[in-house]
Amino acid sequence: MSQSEDLTRLRSLAPGERFALGISRVRLAWAALDRPSREDGDRRWAEWLEEHDEGNRNLFAGLALESRTSGE
Repeated sequence: MSQSEDLTRLRSLAPGERFALGISRVRLAWAALDRPSREDGDRRWAEWLEEHDEGNRNLFAGLALESRTSGE
């Protein structure tokens, strides 16, 4: 199925059907996170959180720098 066909199908769903589809995908993603083991899932989650935190730190540092340099 092409992206266009996927979008057409999604747009044809009722709100409740879209919600149910979203929930089923979230459940699938959570189950896949813990493969092959829960320990691996915990490790991947911790890595993702650290990457997320690093991105936020970089964003705030960039905004602070921009704020200082644009005020000149």
